[in-house]
Amino acid sequence: MKLILLGLYGLIICIAILVVMKIRDRKFVPGSAIDESQSHDFLEVLTTRKRKALAKEPWNMKYETYMTIATVCTILFAVLGFVITENLAYAAAGAVIGALVPECIVKLQTSQQRSNFEERYARGLRQFAASLKSGLSIHHAIKDVCQSPFVHDDVRREFHQLNVDLQLGIPIKEGFERFAERVCCVDAKDVAIAIGMQAKVGGREAEVVETIAKNISDRLMLRKEVNSLFAGSNGTILFLDILPFGIIAFMMLFARAFMAPYFTSTSMLLILIAFLFFMGIGSIVIHKIVRDMRREFGL
Repeated sequence: MKLILLGLYGLIICIAILVVMKIRDRKFVPGSAIDESQSHDFLEVLTTRKRKALAKEPWNMKYETYMTIATVCTILFAVLGFVITENLAYAAAGAVIGALVPECIVKLQTSQQRSNFEERYARGLRQFAASLKSGLSIHHAIKDVCQSPFVHDDVRREFHQLNVDLQLGIPIKEGFERFAERVCCVDAKDVAIAIGMQAKVGGREAEVVETIAKNISDRLMLRKEVNSLFAGSNGTILFLDILPFGIIAFMMLFARAFMAPYFTSTSMLLILIAFLFFMGIGSIVIHKIVRDMRREFGL
């Protein structure tokens, strides 16, 4: 019976996908007055927005990868929820959780990669400052960073692109601004501003770059110290975030008789949703308090 129902649901999903594809594959005359309105429906708008959101961070996954993970996880979690519980409500809940999986991956990946790049960028800046102190010009100092074995490949790749931009005749200030836009790093923007100012008024770029590199290193060290202080609190908050939802999920899987009354009527289901909503609000409030405390440390 389960296999028949799963096959039926799969057939319905396939038909729905084919209908959506047919609707989107509309014929229109290129260059007509209604060309743009015909070729841009709400799905196209949502797709464009998501592509732009993923493109804002240089370390995010591609849109195609994001949608593949979301589709696979949605179907997998929905099927598992239905097979285990034989209830469409659990299947729908599993589908929602599966759809959120790629977003969680993006958040974790972006945070980790940004932290790693800041540390590597600080090392690259120290190498850049050392090259400037040795008497090299900015162009030759950038080439020296590109060839340095002590700089991470990600940073060397960005400095290599900066070197190519300068060789094409792009001004130094604009080249560093493009560098900052590619890596989406506040420290890189500070370097671009400092280099642009030094190019206008003159001065020793080496000292400015070295100061910025030292500030980055000091901030990273302070961040590590603060994280060590908040390690216990972060662990407790994370545990409390997961605990109520984990208990409910456990009881839905292994204590169905206890959870069954919440699905007998709309009012009971709304009560369960209200419980989950208030637990989520409490988690958000606690995280905001911790975030404000970290902001007081300048992080």
